Amino acid sequence: MKNMFQKIKKFLVVILILSLISNIPLQGFGLGNVKAEHNPDLGNIFTQVVMTKTANPEDLLPLDKPLEITESTEVGLMFYWKIPDEKELLSGDYAQVKIPDVFKPIATASGNLIASDGYTVIGTFLFDKDTGYLKLQFNEVLQDGGDYEEERSGTVGIMLKFDLTKFEEDTTQLVQFEYMESLNFSLTVKPASGTDLITKTETHEALNAKEVTWTVDVNTALEDIDNAIFKDTIPAGLQLIEDSVKIYPLSVGYYGDLTPGAESPVTPVIEENGFSVSLGQIKGKAYRIVYKTKITSYAQTSYTNNAVLYNGETELDNAWI
Repeated sequence: MKNMFQKIKKFLVVILILSLISNIPLQGFGLGNVKAEHNPDLGNIFTQVVMTKTANPEDLLPLDKPLEITESTEVGLMFYWKIPDEKELLSGDYAQVKIPDVFKPIATASGNLIASDGYTVIGTFLFDKDTGYLKLQFNEVLQDGGDYEEERSGTVGIMLKFDLTKFEEDTTQLVQFEYMESLNFSLTVKPASGTDLITKTETHEALNAKEVTWTVDVNTALEDIDNAIFKDTIPAGLQLIEDSVKIYPLSVGYYGDLTPGAESPVTPVIEENGFSVSLGQIKGKAYRIVYKTKITSYAQTSYTNNAVLYNGETELDNAWI
């Protein structure tokens, strides 16, 4: 037995030397001819995703403005897919994508994937409402050498609802796909309460107050405003503390909850009876403006303050307090 192993060892050494000298690959000697096992998982073949108003793929839902939704609102999620030319495809190969949790499944759905001729079946799709996965599985029609080898792309869509709990703190959410960052997109919905274009509150010490703190929330309705300008008229008996003006972006929750973000730089324009702040173009964003006034006269028992939101020179809304 020992002599047999020595002979095999010498044979392999000779074969290796001959391969190096003659540039003949080991496969030529019947060695090393091991083919990698085929992986049926095609990976990420999804190139784009869009939302639709209905099951019609051409009825696109624009995402540049906040969407008005309720718990019963249904939308379509349309996936574009393409199998790379260099990717080997065998019958039974598949690709799948997890539906992001901002959506709620309506029902399990399945059907055929159809070629561009409108009738040739190239595979099937299955959306499992329990797992949240959409799976595409292909047959032999798209394999290399077939009549449809150059048509290795298409679309598939499913209908979904929104999970409103995901929007409770912020109506703007990043729709994220697991391991498929290229498909991610931002989505903003309208607050259920509708909210307002401008609201105003004030606080001051109960006794011997020396100043008043004013808080103004702008555009919590998340409208688009081309040239937003905030103006505040300071009444007699009060004086603006100029370095007290601060502005914060506001996150608006679906049910109206407001959460201020980090302070943003602001340069107020001081005017004779107040000040103004240019917010520029607003696209579905809300802001909180906070400032203080010093009490210069105690002759009055109350003070009336007027804050106005303009679009250019057009008054949109005002808040008196």
